[in-house]
Amino acid sequence: MIKKNAALLAALCLLLLLPAGCGGPQEHPGVAETVSVWDKQADDVDILALGALGDGVADDTAAFQEAVRQAQQQGGRLFLPAGTFLLSGAVTVPQDVCLVFGTGAGLLIKQTGALLLKGTLAADLRANIFQGTGQVHLATNEYWVSACWFGAKGDGQTDDTDAFERAFAAAREVRVPYTEAGYVVRGLKTYRNWTLTGLEEDGKRPVLHATPKTYNLISVSDGNVSDGGHATVRNIDFDMAAAPARSAAIYFDTASGWLYDIYVQHCTITDAYYSFYDSRQTTTAERQAIFYLHIDDVICRDNRYSTFEIVDFEGYIFFKDMVIDNSNSYTKHGLTEPFPMINVSHLAGNILQNVTLIGGNTGDEREVAIYYPGCTSVWFDGLEIRDCGGYAMVLDSYLTSVSNAVIRNCGGGIDATDSVQLQMNLVTIEGRKDLPYQLPGLMLRNVNESQLTRVSSCGNAGSGLDCRNSTVVLTDCVFKDNDQYGIQMPSGGLNQIIRCVCTGNKIAQVKARGGDLIVIDTVVTEGGQPLSDVDVFEY
Repeated sequence: MIKKNAALLAALCLLLLLPAGCGGPQEHPGVAETVSVWDKQADDVDILALGALGDGVADDTAAFQEAVRQAQQQGGRLFLPAGTFLLSGAVTVPQDVCLVFGTGAGLLIKQTGALLLKGTLAADLRANIFQGTGQVHLATNEYWVSACWFGAKGDGQTDDTDAFERAFAAAREVRVPYTEAGYVVRGLKTYRNWTLTGLEEDGKRPVLHATPKTYNLISVSDGNVSDGGHATVRNIDFDMAAAPARSAAIYFDTASGWLYDIYVQHCTITDAYYSFYDSRQTTTAERQAIFYLHIDDVICRDNRYSTFEIVDFEGYIFFKDMVIDNSNSYTKHGLTEPFPMINVSHLAGNILQNVTLIGGNTGDEREVAIYYPGCTSVWFDGLEIRDCGGYAMVLDSYLTSVSNAVIRNCGGGIDATDSVQLQMNLVTIEGRKDLPYQLPGLMLRNVNESQLTRVSSCGNAGSGLDCRNSTVVLTDCVFKDNDQYGIQMPSGGLNQIIRCVCTGNKIAQVKARGGDLIVIDTVVTEGGQPLSDVDVFEY
Protein backbone atom coordinates (compact mmCIF):
# COMPACT_ATOMS: atom_id res chain seq x y z
CA MET A 1 0.00 0.00 0.00
CA ILE A 2 1.41 3.40 -1.01
CA LYS A 3 1.58 5.75 1.94
CA LYS A 4 -0.28 9.05 1.77
CA ASN A 5 2.56 10.76 3.51
CA ALA A 6 4.37 12.83 0.86
CA ALA A 7 7.84 11.81 1.94
CA LEU A 8 6.96 8.13 1.81
CA LEU A 9 5.20 8.64 -1.52
CA ALA A 10 8.36 10.21 -2.88
CA ALA A 11 10.35 7.21 -1.68
CA LEU A 12 8.32 5.03 -4.06
CA CYS A 13 9.79 6.87 -7.02
CA LEU A 14 12.91 5.78 -8.85
CA LEU A 15 15.38 8.05 -10.63
CA LEU A 16 18.49 6.62 -12.22
CA LEU A 17 21.56 8.87 -12.38
CA LEU A 18 19.24 11.88 -11.91
CA PRO A 19 20.14 14.61 -14.41
CA ALA A 20 18.81 18.15 -14.13
CA GLY A 21 15.05 18.26 -14.57
CA CYS A 22 14.56 14.76 -13.22
CA GLY A 23 15.24 15.41 -9.51
CA GLY A 24 17.97 16.81 -7.29
CA PRO A 25 21.33 15.26 -6.43
CA GLN A 26 21.10 12.21 -4.19
CA GLU A 27 23.65 9.94 -2.53
CA HIS A 28 21.67 7.06 -4.01
CA PRO A 29 19.02 7.27 -6.76
CA GLY A 30 15.79 8.56 -5.25
CA VAL A 31 13.51 11.59 -5.02
CA ALA A 32 12.85 14.14 -2.33
CA GLU A 33 9.97 16.16 -3.80
CA THR A 34 6.53 16.94 -2.42
CA VAL A 35 4.98 16.10 -5.82
CA SER A 36 5.75 12.74 -7.40
CA VAL A 37 8.11 13.05 -10.37
CA TRP A 38 5.75 11.05 -12.56
CA ASP A 39 3.32 13.99 -12.65
CA LYS A 40 3.46 15.97 -15.90
CA GLN A 41 5.48 19.18 -15.86
CA ALA A 42 5.01 22.19 -18.12
CA ASP A 43 8.14 21.73 -20.22
CA ASP A 44 7.79 17.96 -20.70
CA VAL A 45 7.56 16.52 -24.19
CA ASP A 46 4.14 14.81 -24.37
CA ILE A 47 4.09 11.82 -26.68
CA LEU A 48 0.35 12.20 -27.31
CA ALA A 49 0.96 15.55 -28.96
CA LEU A 50 3.22 13.78 -31.48
CA GLY A 51 0.64 11.30 -32.70
CA ALA A 52 0.90 8.40 -30.24
CA LEU A 53 -2.41 6.78 -29.32
CA GLY A 54 -1.45 4.72 -26.30
CA ASP A 55 -4.22 2.19 -26.92
CA GLY A 56 -1.98 -0.89 -26.98
CA VAL A 57 -3.01 -1.61 -30.57
CA ALA A 58 -1.65 1.17 -32.79
CA ASP A 59 2.12 1.21 -33.33
CA ASP A 60 3.56 4.19 -31.42
CA THR A 61 7.21 3.55 -32.36
CA ALA A 62 7.53 6.55 -34.72
CA ALA A 63 5.90 8.93 -32.27
CA PHE A 64 8.13 7.62 -29.47
CA GLN A 65 11.26 8.13 -31.55
CA GLU A 66 10.21 11.70 -32.40
CA ALA A 67 9.43 12.42 -28.76
CA VAL A 68 12.91 11.20 -27.80
CA ARG A 69 14.45 13.49 -30.43
CA GLN A 70 12.56 16.54 -29.19
CA ALA A 71 13.30 15.77 -25.53
CA GLN A 72 17.00 15.51 -26.39
CA GLN A 73 16.93 18.88 -28.14
CA GLN A 74 15.27 20.47 -25.13
CA GLY A 75 17.51 18.64 -22.69
CA GLY A 76 14.50 17.61 -20.64
CA ARG A 77 11.93 14.93 -19.98
CA LEU A 78 9.79 12.71 -22.15
CA PHE A 79 6.44 12.20 -20.43
CA LEU A 80 4.22 9.17 -20.99
CA PRO A 81 0.64 9.76 -19.76
CA ALA A 82 -1.82 7.03 -18.84
CA GLY A 83 -2.06 4.47 -21.61
CA THR A 84 -0.28 1.54 -23.23
CA PHE A 85 2.23 2.59 -25.88
CA LEU A 86 3.12 -0.15 -28.34
CA LEU A 87 6.67 -0.39 -29.67
CA SER A 88 7.42 -2.70 -32.58
CA GLY A 89 10.87 -1.27 -33.35
CA ALA A 90 14.03 -0.29 -31.53
CA VAL A 91 14.20 2.93 -29.53
CA THR A 92 17.21 4.37 -27.72
CA VAL A 93 16.78 6.95 -24.96
CA PRO A 94 20.04 8.98 -24.86
CA GLN A 95 21.89 10.08 -21.73
CA ASP A 96 20.41 13.56 -21.54
CA VAL A 97 16.77 12.45 -21.62
CA CYS A 98 14.66 11.43 -18.64
CA LEU A 99 11.86 8.99 -19.48
CA VAL A 100 8.90 9.63 -17.15
CA PHE A 101 6.03 7.19 -16.72
CA GLY A 102 2.88 8.91 -15.50
CA THR A 103 0.32 7.07 -13.42
CA GLY A 104 -1.17 4.27 -15.53
CA ALA A 105 1.46 4.57 -18.29
CA GLY A 106 3.24 1.57 -19.77
CA LEU A 107 5.15 0.29 -22.79
CA LEU A 108 4.00 -2.80 -24.66
CA ILE A 109 7.18 -3.92 -26.40
CA LYS A 110 6.60 -6.53 -29.10
CA GLN A 111 9.12 -9.27 -29.84
CA THR A 112 10.50 -7.17 -32.70
CA GLY A 113 10.85 -4.12 -30.44
CA ALA A 114 13.53 -3.07 -27.98
CA LEU A 115 14.17 -0.24 -25.55
CA LEU A 116 17.75 0.77 -24.78
CA LEU A 117 17.88 3.25 -21.93
CA LYS A 118 21.05 5.33 -21.70
CA GLY A 119 19.32 8.21 -19.97
CA THR A 120 17.25 8.13 -16.80
CA LEU A 121 13.86 6.84 -15.81
CA ALA A 122 11.21 7.84 -13.29
CA ALA A 123 8.25 5.68 -12.32
CA ASP A 124 6.23 4.44 -9.38
CA LEU A 125 8.12 1.42 -8.06
CA ARG A 126 4.90 -0.60 -7.92
CA ALA A 127 3.74 0.19 -11.46
CA ASN A 128 3.88 -2.37 -14.29
CA ILE A 129 5.50 -0.21 -16.97
CA PHE A 130 7.12 -2.85 -19.21
CA GLN A 131 4.95 -5.42 -20.94
CA GLY A 132 5.37 -7.72 -23.92
CA THR A 133 8.21 -10.00 -25.00
CA GLY A 134 10.58 -7.39 -26.45
CA GLN A 135 13.88 -6.47 -24.86
CA VAL A 136 14.46 -3.80 -22.22
CA HIS A 137 18.08 -3.00 -21.47
CA LEU A 138 19.59 -0.38 -19.19
CA ALA A 139 22.95 0.63 -20.52
CA THR A 140 25.14 1.02 -17.42
CA ASN A 141 25.83 -1.08 -14.37
CA GLU A 142 24.64 1.73 -12.11
CA TYR A 143 21.02 1.38 -13.20
CA TRP A 144 18.53 -0.60 -11.19
CA VAL A 145 14.97 -1.61 -11.82
CA SER A 146 11.91 -2.65 -9.85
CA ALA A 147 10.60 -6.18 -10.26
CA CYS A 148 7.10 -4.69 -10.40
CA TRP A 149 7.99 -2.74 -13.54
CA PHE A 150 8.11 -6.06 -15.34
CA GLY A 151 4.82 -7.36 -13.96
CA ALA A 152 5.62 -8.78 -10.50
CA LYS A 153 2.39 -8.49 -8.50
CA GLY A 154 3.51 -9.44 -5.01
CA ASP A 155 0.03 -10.71 -4.16
CA GLY A 156 1.24 -13.97 -2.62
CA GLN A 157 -0.53 -16.05 -5.29
CA THR A 158 0.68 -15.06 -8.77
CA ASP A 159 3.92 -16.68 -9.95
CA ASP A 160 6.26 -13.70 -10.34
CA THR A 161 9.29 -15.67 -11.56
CA ASP A 162 9.09 -14.47 -15.17
CA ALA A 163 8.87 -10.84 -14.04
CA PHE A 164 12.01 -11.22 -11.91
CA GLU A 165 13.88 -12.90 -14.78
CA ARG A 166 12.95 -10.08 -17.18
CA ALA A 167 14.08 -7.53 -14.59
CA PHE A 168 17.47 -9.25 -14.24
CA ALA A 169 17.80 -9.34 -18.02
CA ALA A 170 17.38 -5.54 -18.06
CA ALA A 171 19.69 -4.47 -15.22
CA ARG A 172 22.19 -5.81 -12.73
CA GLU A 173 20.24 -4.73 -9.67
CA VAL A 174 16.61 -5.62 -9.07
CA ARG A 175 14.74 -3.94 -6.24
CA VAL A 176 11.71 -5.50 -4.62
CA PRO A 177 9.10 -3.18 -3.07
CA TYR A 178 7.50 -4.42 0.13
CA THR A 179 4.08 -5.99 -0.14
CA GLU A 180 2.19 -7.60 2.71
CA ALA A 181 1.55 -10.85 0.81
CA GLY A 182 5.01 -11.25 -0.73
CA TYR A 183 6.20 -12.62 -4.07
CA VAL A 184 5.86 -16.20 -5.25
CA VAL A 185 8.84 -17.50 -7.26
CA ARG A 186 9.69 -20.99 -8.41
CA GLY A 187 13.42 -20.28 -8.65
CA LEU A 188 15.78 -17.57 -9.88
CA LYS A 189 18.99 -18.37 -11.71
CA THR A 190 21.30 -15.53 -12.62
CA TYR A 191 24.30 -15.38 -14.91
CA ARG A 192 26.18 -12.15 -14.28
CA ASN A 193 26.98 -9.53 -11.67
CA TRP A 194 23.73 -8.93 -9.87
CA THR A 195 22.08 -7.57 -6.75
CA LEU A 196 18.65 -8.40 -5.35
CA THR A 197 17.52 -5.75 -2.85
CA GLY A 198 14.32 -5.69 -0.83
CA LEU A 199 12.84 -2.29 0.01
CA GLU A 200 11.61 -2.26 3.59
CA GLU A 201 8.44 -0.58 4.78
CA ASP A 202 7.86 0.17 8.46
CA GLY A 203 10.75 -2.17 9.29
CA LYS A 204 9.27 -5.06 7.28
CA ARG A 205 11.13 -6.76 4.46
CA PRO A 206 9.60 -8.20 1.27
CA VAL A 207 9.17 -11.98 1.25
CA LEU A 208 9.98 -14.47 -1.49
CA HIS A 209 7.73 -17.53 -1.23
CA ALA A 210 8.97 -20.83 -2.64
CA THR A 211 6.60 -23.15 -4.49
CA PRO A 212 6.38 -26.98 -4.51
CA LYS A 213 8.31 -26.77 -7.81
CA THR A 214 11.12 -24.73 -6.29
CA TYR A 215 14.29 -26.76 -6.19
CA ASN A 216 16.60 -23.84 -5.42
CA LEU A 217 15.08 -20.44 -4.79
CA ILE A 218 18.22 -18.56 -5.87
CA SER A 219 21.06 -20.20 -7.80
CA VAL A 220 24.41 -18.42 -7.93
CA SER A 221 26.52 -19.51 -10.89
CA ASP A 222 29.89 -18.62 -12.39
CA GLY A 223 28.36 -16.23 -14.90
CA ASN A 224 27.37 -13.89 -12.09
CA VAL A 225 30.90 -12.87 -11.28
CA SER A 226 33.10 -13.89 -14.18
CA ASP A 227 34.06 -10.30 -14.96
CA GLY A 228 35.16 -9.51 -11.42
CA GLY A 229 31.98 -8.11 -9.91
CA HIS A 230 29.92 -9.43 -7.05
CA ALA A 231 26.58 -11.05 -6.26
CA THR A 232 24.41 -9.67 -3.45
CA VAL A 233 21.13 -10.59 -1.79
CA ARG A 234 19.98 -8.18 0.89
CA ASN A 235 16.84 -7.17 2.80
CA ILE A 236 14.91 -10.25 1.67
CA ASP A 237 12.97 -12.80 3.72
CA PHE A 238 12.71 -16.33 2.32
CA ASP A 239 9.67 -18.49 3.01
CA MET A 240 10.67 -22.05 2.08
CA ALA A 241 7.71 -23.86 3.67
CA ALA A 242 6.28 -25.05 0.34
CA ALA A 243 9.63 -26.08 -1.16
CA PRO A 244 10.35 -29.81 -1.53
CA ALA A 245 12.96 -31.83 0.35
CA ARG A 246 16.61 -31.24 -0.57
CA SER A 247 15.83 -27.78 -1.93
CA ALA A 248 17.93 -24.75 -0.96
CA ALA A 249 17.15 -21.12 -0.35
CA ILE A 250 20.52 -20.16 -1.89
CA TYR A 251 22.42 -22.65 -4.03
CA PHE A 252 26.08 -22.16 -5.00
CA ASP A 253 26.61 -23.74 -8.41
CA THR A 254 30.31 -24.45 -8.04
CA ALA A 255 29.99 -26.99 -10.87
CA SER A 256 29.71 -23.98 -13.21
CA GLY A 257 33.03 -22.49 -12.08
CA TRP A 258 34.67 -20.52 -9.28
CA LEU A 259 32.40 -18.15 -7.36
CA TYR A 260 33.76 -14.87 -5.96
CA ASP A 261 32.43 -12.03 -3.81
CA ILE A 262 29.00 -13.23 -2.72
CA TYR A 263 27.09 -11.24 -0.11
CA VAL A 264 23.94 -12.27 1.77
CA GLN A 265 22.91 -9.50 4.15
CA HIS A 266 19.92 -8.64 6.36
CA CYS A 267 17.84 -11.68 5.45
CA THR A 268 15.65 -14.24 7.18
CA ILE A 269 15.27 -17.80 5.91
CA THR A 270 12.42 -19.87 7.33
CA ASP A 271 11.49 -23.57 6.93
CA ALA A 272 14.33 -24.33 4.53
CA TYR A 273 15.61 -27.84 3.96
CA TYR A 274 18.99 -26.28 3.23
CA SER A 275 19.47 -22.56 3.66
CA PHE A 276 22.82 -22.71 1.81
CA TYR A 277 23.97 -25.64 -0.33
CA ASP A 278 26.62 -26.21 -3.01
CA SER A 279 27.46 -28.54 -5.90
CA ARG A 280 29.85 -30.59 -3.73
CA GLN A 281 32.73 -30.81 -6.18
CA THR A 282 35.26 -32.70 -4.07
CA THR A 283 35.61 -35.52 -6.61
CA THR A 284 36.36 -33.37 -9.67
CA ALA A 285 39.87 -33.28 -11.11
CA GLU A 286 40.13 -29.52 -10.60
CA ARG A 287 37.82 -28.68 -7.75
CA GLN A 288 36.07 -25.33 -8.08
CA ALA A 289 34.91 -23.52 -5.00
CA ILE A 290 33.70 -20.32 -3.35
CA PHE A 291 35.94 -17.38 -2.57
CA TYR A 292 34.84 -14.44 -0.42
CA LEU A 293 31.40 -15.33 0.88
CA HIS A 294 29.91 -12.87 3.38
CA ILE A 295 26.86 -13.82 5.48
CA ASP A 296 25.89 -10.80 7.58
CA ASP A 297 22.82 -10.31 9.81
CA VAL A 298 21.04 -13.46 8.64
CA ILE A 299 18.50 -15.44 10.68
CA CYS A 300 17.69 -19.04 9.75
CA ARG A 301 14.85 -20.58 11.74
CA ASP A 302 12.79 -23.76 11.77
CA ASN A 303 15.22 -25.54 9.47
CA ARG A 304 14.34 -28.98 8.08
CA TYR A 305 18.00 -29.94 7.66
CA SER A 306 21.44 -28.29 7.82
CA THR A 307 21.53 -24.54 7.44
CA PHE A 308 24.93 -24.74 5.75
CA GLU A 309 25.73 -27.93 3.86
CA ILE A 310 28.87 -26.87 2.04
CA VAL A 311 31.91 -28.70 0.67
CA ASP A 312 33.40 -26.18 -1.74
CA PHE A 313 34.55 -23.35 0.53
CA GLU A 314 38.06 -22.41 -0.47
CA GLY A 315 38.84 -19.24 1.43
CA TYR A 316 37.77 -16.07 3.22
CA ILE A 317 34.29 -16.96 4.34
CA PHE A 318 32.67 -14.61 6.86
CA PHE A 319 29.65 -15.33 9.05
CA LYS A 320 28.72 -12.32 11.16
CA ASP A 321 25.75 -11.49 13.39
CA MET A 322 23.98 -14.70 12.41
CA VAL A 323 21.30 -16.73 14.23
CA ILE A 324 20.30 -20.32 13.51
CA ASP A 325 17.27 -21.31 15.58
CA ASN A 326 16.14 -24.93 15.41
CA SER A 327 14.21 -24.87 18.68
CA ASN A 328 10.92 -25.61 16.85
CA SER A 329 12.31 -27.54 13.90
CA TYR A 330 11.80 -31.10 15.03
CA THR A 331 8.26 -30.74 16.36
CA LYS A 332 7.09 -28.35 13.63
CA HIS A 333 8.24 -30.57 10.77
CA GLY A 334 7.86 -33.96 12.45
CA LEU A 335 11.58 -34.70 12.11
CA THR A 336 13.00 -37.92 13.56
CA GLU A 337 16.61 -37.88 12.31
CA PRO A 338 19.00 -35.37 13.90
CA PHE A 339 21.30 -33.29 11.70
CA PRO A 340 24.21 -30.85 12.09
CA MET A 341 23.30 -27.18 11.99
CA ILE A 342 26.46 -26.09 10.13
CA ASN A 343 28.21 -28.77 8.10
CA VAL A 344 31.23 -27.34 6.30
CA SER A 345 34.25 -29.26 5.00
CA HIS A 346 37.34 -28.64 2.86
CA LEU A 347 37.35 -25.05 4.01
CA ALA A 348 40.38 -22.76 4.06
CA GLY A 349 39.85 -19.45 5.83
CA ASN A 350 36.67 -18.81 7.82
CA ILE A 351 35.56 -16.29 10.43
CA LEU A 352 32.39 -16.73 12.51
CA GLN A 353 31.70 -13.67 14.62
CA ASN A 354 28.71 -13.09 16.90
CA VAL A 355 26.88 -16.26 15.89
CA THR A 356 24.06 -17.84 17.92
CA LEU A 357 23.06 -21.47 17.37
CA ILE A 358 19.99 -22.93 19.10
CA GLY A 359 19.43 -26.65 18.73
CA GLY A 360 16.27 -28.69 18.87
CA ASN A 361 17.15 -30.25 22.23
CA THR A 362 16.68 -33.70 20.69
CA GLY A 363 18.57 -35.75 23.27
CA ASP A 364 20.37 -37.47 20.38
CA GLU A 365 24.15 -37.23 20.29
CA ARG A 366 24.11 -37.02 16.47
CA GLU A 367 22.64 -33.53 16.70
CA VAL A 368 25.73 -31.32 16.34
CA ALA A 369 25.75 -27.53 16.04
CA ILE A 370 29.04 -27.06 14.12
CA TYR A 371 30.78 -29.82 12.16
CA TYR A 372 34.06 -28.77 10.51
CA PRO A 373 36.09 -31.70 9.12
CA GLY A 374 39.22 -31.10 7.03
CA CYS A 375 39.33 -27.33 7.50
CA THR A 376 42.18 -24.83 7.83
CA SER A 377 42.43 -21.37 9.41
CA VAL A 378 39.10 -21.05 11.20
CA TRP A 379 38.32 -18.36 13.77
CA PHE A 380 35.23 -18.52 15.99
CA ASP A 381 34.62 -15.38 18.04
CA GLY A 382 31.51 -14.51 20.02
CA LEU A 383 29.72 -17.86 19.76
CA GLU A 384 26.65 -18.86 21.73
CA ILE A 385 25.52 -22.46 21.32
CA ARG A 386 22.77 -24.12 23.32
CA ASP A 387 20.32 -27.01 23.40
CA CYS A 388 22.10 -29.46 21.11
CA GLY A 389 21.74 -33.18 21.77
CA GLY A 390 25.37 -33.91 20.91
CA TYR A 391 28.57 -31.90 20.79
CA ALA A 392 28.25 -28.18 20.21
CA MET A 393 31.35 -28.28 17.96
CA VAL A 394 33.16 -31.09 16.16
CA LEU A 395 36.48 -29.95 14.71
CA ASP A 396 39.10 -31.66 12.58
CA SER A 397 41.19 -28.73 11.56
CA TYR A 398 44.49 -26.87 11.43
CA LEU A 399 44.96 -23.38 12.86
CA THR A 400 41.65 -23.00 14.69
CA SER A 401 40.76 -20.35 17.27
CA VAL A 402 37.70 -20.38 19.54
CA SER A 403 37.26 -17.30 21.71
CA ASN A 404 34.47 -15.59 23.67
CA ALA A 405 32.25 -18.66 23.36
CA VAL A 406 29.44 -19.88 25.60
CA ILE A 407 28.08 -23.43 25.28
CA ARG A 408 25.07 -24.37 27.39
CA ASN A 409 22.78 -27.38 27.76
CA CYS A 410 24.45 -29.49 25.07
CA GLY A 411 25.25 -33.19 25.26
CA GLY A 412 28.95 -32.32 24.91
CA GLY A 413 31.04 -29.21 24.42
CA ILE A 414 33.85 -29.36 21.86
CA ASP A 415 35.27 -32.46 20.18
CA ALA A 416 38.60 -31.72 18.45
CA THR A 417 40.33 -34.58 16.64
CA ASP A 418 43.52 -34.64 14.55
CA SER A 419 43.90 -30.91 15.03
CA VAL A 420 47.02 -28.77 15.17
CA GLN A 421 47.42 -25.36 16.81
CA LEU A 422 44.01 -25.20 18.41
CA GLN A 423 43.58 -22.04 20.48
CA MET A 424 40.76 -21.54 22.99
CA ASN A 425 40.33 -18.40 25.05
CA LEU A 426 37.43 -17.34 27.25
CA VAL A 427 35.31 -20.40 26.52
CA THR A 428 32.53 -21.41 28.94
CA ILE A 429 30.94 -24.85 28.75
CA GLU A 430 27.96 -25.57 31.00
CA GLY A 431 26.97 -29.18 30.32
CA ARG A 432 23.97 -31.36 31.12
CA LYS A 433 23.60 -34.68 32.94
CA ASP A 434 20.11 -35.86 31.94
CA LEU A 435 21.13 -37.80 28.81
CA PRO A 436 21.93 -41.55 28.59
CA TYR A 437 25.42 -40.93 27.17
CA GLN A 438 28.39 -39.33 28.90
CA LEU A 439 30.18 -36.89 26.60
CA PRO A 440 32.93 -34.69 28.04
CA GLY A 441 32.90 -30.93 27.93
CA LEU A 442 36.14 -31.06 25.96
CA MET A 443 37.43 -34.04 23.99
CA LEU A 444 40.91 -33.63 22.51
CA ARG A 445 42.31 -36.51 20.43
CA ASN A 446 45.61 -36.18 18.58
CA VAL A 447 45.59 -32.45 19.16
CA ASN A 448 49.04 -30.90 19.11
CA GLU A 449 50.72 -27.55 19.71
CA SER A 450 47.54 -26.20 21.30
CA GLN A 451 46.66 -23.84 24.13
CA LEU A 452 43.53 -23.50 26.26
CA THR A 453 43.35 -20.30 28.30
CA ARG A 454 40.54 -19.27 30.66
CA VAL A 455 38.38 -22.22 29.65
CA SER A 456 35.65 -23.39 32.00
CA SER A 457 34.09 -26.84 31.54
CA CYS A 458 31.59 -27.64 34.26
CA GLY A 459 28.54 -29.79 34.92
CA ASN A 460 29.12 -32.36 32.19
CA ALA A 461 27.94 -35.98 32.26
CA GLY A 462 31.46 -36.99 31.23
CA SER A 463 34.77 -35.41 32.19
CA GLY A 464 35.50 -31.71 32.05
CA LEU A 465 38.46 -32.46 29.76
CA ASP A 466 39.34 -35.77 28.12
CA CYS A 467 42.77 -35.33 26.52
CA ARG A 468 44.32 -38.21 24.54
CA ASN A 469 47.60 -38.42 22.62
CA SER A 470 47.84 -34.65 22.62
CA THR A 471 50.21 -31.85 23.56
CA VAL A 472 48.26 -29.05 25.21
CA VAL A 473 48.96 -26.18 27.60
CA LEU A 474 46.09 -25.37 29.99
CA THR A 475 46.25 -21.98 31.70
CA ASP A 476 43.75 -20.46 34.16
CA CYS A 477 41.09 -23.10 33.40
CA VAL A 478 38.30 -24.46 35.62
CA PHE A 479 36.94 -28.04 35.55
CA LYS A 480 34.19 -28.38 38.11
CA ASP A 481 31.26 -30.63 39.09
CA ASN A 482 31.61 -33.10 36.23
CA ASP A 483 30.30 -36.65 36.63
CA GLN A 484 33.62 -38.25 35.75
CA TYR A 485 37.01 -36.53 35.93
CA GLY A 486 37.91 -32.89 35.99
CA ILE A 487 40.86 -33.64 33.70
CA GLN A 488 41.47 -37.08 32.22
CA MET A 489 44.69 -37.83 30.32
CA PRO A 490 44.70 -41.61 29.81
CA SER A 491 47.43 -41.68 27.16
CA GLY A 492 50.71 -40.03 26.29
CA GLY A 493 51.59 -36.50 25.38
CA LEU A 494 53.46 -33.52 26.71
CA ASN A 495 51.01 -31.35 28.65
CA GLN A 496 51.13 -28.47 31.07
CA ILE A 497 48.47 -27.50 33.63
CA ILE A 498 49.08 -23.98 34.93
CA ARG A 499 46.95 -22.17 37.54
CA CYS A 500 43.91 -24.36 36.94
CA VAL A 501 41.14 -25.46 39.33
CA CYS A 502 39.72 -28.99 39.41
CA THR A 503 37.08 -29.46 42.08
CA GLY A 504 33.83 -31.24 42.77
CA ASN A 505 34.30 -33.85 40.04
CA LYS A 506 32.72 -37.20 40.86
CA ILE A 507 35.38 -39.85 40.12
CA ALA A 508 38.58 -37.84 40.55
CA GLN A 509 39.84 -34.34 39.96
CA VAL A 510 42.77 -35.31 37.70
CA LYS A 511 43.77 -38.61 36.14
CA ALA A 512 46.96 -38.77 34.13
CA ARG A 513 48.90 -41.80 32.88
CA GLY A 514 51.82 -41.94 30.48
CA GLY A 515 53.59 -39.11 28.76
CA ASP A 516 55.04 -36.04 30.45
CA LEU A 517 52.97 -33.73 32.58
CA ILE A 518 53.92 -30.48 34.29
CA VAL A 519 51.56 -29.00 36.87
CA ILE A 520 52.12 -25.50 38.27
CA ASP A 521 49.99 -23.80 40.94
CA THR A 522 46.93 -25.95 40.28
CA VAL A 523 44.22 -26.62 42.88
CA VAL A 524 42.75 -30.10 42.58
CA THR A 525 40.44 -30.38 45.63
CA GLU A 526 38.12 -28.15 47.57
CA GLY A 527 40.37 -26.06 49.80
CA GLY A 528 43.46 -27.99 48.69
CA GLN A 529 46.95 -26.65 48.29
CA PRO A 530 48.36 -25.72 44.87
CA LEU A 531 50.46 -28.49 43.32
CA SER A 532 53.74 -27.83 41.56
CA ASP A 533 56.07 -29.86 39.34
CA VAL A 534 54.12 -33.11 39.48
CA ASP A 535 54.93 -35.46 36.63
CA VAL A 536 52.25 -38.14 36.77
CA PHE A 537 49.48 -38.34 39.35
CA GLU A 538 45.94 -39.46 40.06
CA TYR A 539 43.41 -38.13 42.59
